[in-house]
Amino acid sequence: MWVLPEAKDTPPRYEERNFPAEERRGRLCLVVSPDKEESALTIGQGARLHAGCLDGIEAIDHELHEGRCAWLHVARGELMVNGHRLKSGDGAGMRNERTLRFEHGAAAEFVLWDLPPE
Repeated sequence: MWVLPEAKDTPPRYEERNFPAEERRGRLCLVVSPDKEESALTIGQGARLHAGCLDGIEAIDHELHEGRCAWLHVARGELMVNGHRLKSGDGAGMRNERTLRFEHGAAAEFVLWDLPPE
């Protein structure tokens, strides 16, 4: 997944960290942020990457701030997002949504980009 940097000609950087499944189970774990929030890896952009795992009756709500959009990718399993069923390999872009509801997971592992306005 590619995200353009906020500023041109910034030096590349590399970070690595393990985010175990128990940190992602039934919640969105912040993996990448512009400000090392919650021990996340850093990115030179106003984007945030979350990772989650859902199964059974677990549900997650995620609020998008005004004007922000999101990109969801389902890596494994299935889940419902705002009433739409997504399966392994599916992706979905979301605009003009304030609340994203993730539910009815079936061994679902997914990532969510919370992106700045275009």
